[in-house]
Amino acid sequence: MTVRLSSWCGALPRAVLLAVVVAFLPLPVLAAEPGSNVKAPDLKASIAKAVSYEAASAARTMAQQGQQSGKTPDKSALDTPSFFKTTAGIITMAVLVAGTGYAVYSWKHDRIHSVVRAGQ
Repeated sequence: MTVRLSSWCGALPRAVLLAVVVAFLPLPVLAAEPGSNVKAPDLKASIAKAVSYEAASAARTMAQQGQQSGKTPDKSALDTPSFFKTTAGIITMAVLVAGTGYAVYSWKHDRIHSVVRAGQ
C-alpha cells in the first residue's frame, strides 16, 4: 500500500503553480524605466572614463601638495594612539581573548562522548 501525502498531485494546484510562474516571468522586463533603451558603455569607453577621472584626481592631489610644500606637515593625525591602546580597544581585546578561551575550554571539556571521538 502506498500513501501519498503530496497536495500537488491534482490538476488545479499544477495550473495555479503554472499561472504564478508565468505571471512572474515578465517582471524584470517591466522593472526597467520606460524608454530607457540606453546601451551600456563598451569596455574602451569605461576605461577611458576611469583613466581621465584618475588623472584629474592625481593632478588635484599634486596641486594641493605643491601649495602645502612651504608649510610644515600636520602631524596631529600621527600623534593619535593606536586603537588597541585606547579604552575601547583594550575592552575589545579582553572580550575577544575571554571568548576564545571559553570556546577552547568548552571544546576540551565537552561532556558528549561519542564513539567516533573515543578513538582519537
